Amino acid sequence: MPVGTTPTDSVGWTVEIERADGTIRRPTILDEPEVRPKLNARPEVEVSVRPDDSWTAQGWEDSAMRVWRDGRRIPIDTLARLEVQPDRVVLVGRGGADLLRRVKTEFDDVAAEVAIEDVLAE
Repeated sequence: MPVGTTPTDSVGWTVEIERADGTIRRPTILDEPEVRPKLNARPEVEVSVRPDDSWTAQGWEDSAMRVWRDGRRIPIDTLARLEVQPDRVVLVGRGGADLLRRVKTEFDDVAAEVAIEDVLAE
């Protein structure tokens, strides 16, 4: 699959990491990724990939991370950290970065549902 394309027809898991300098990697996944949804928390995923020296280079943390399962995007947007182990590197991704953004707006006599939809659309 060419880099930069969306794996919408893929079967199984696909992970893509994009650094700020534009470097994109689609690592080989070793084991079934572990998705960790949490109540009142941002979603997380742990993905074990083949180790190589490039993962230990600076600049991977806080990179954009996109994860697909069977062609459907999982709500993960940031590579939170890397855990280097002897036989693998565990990529820990986190989603919901937009949830950290504070929104301050005022509405005049608008239903709560309409106000929420307006805020989410922005």
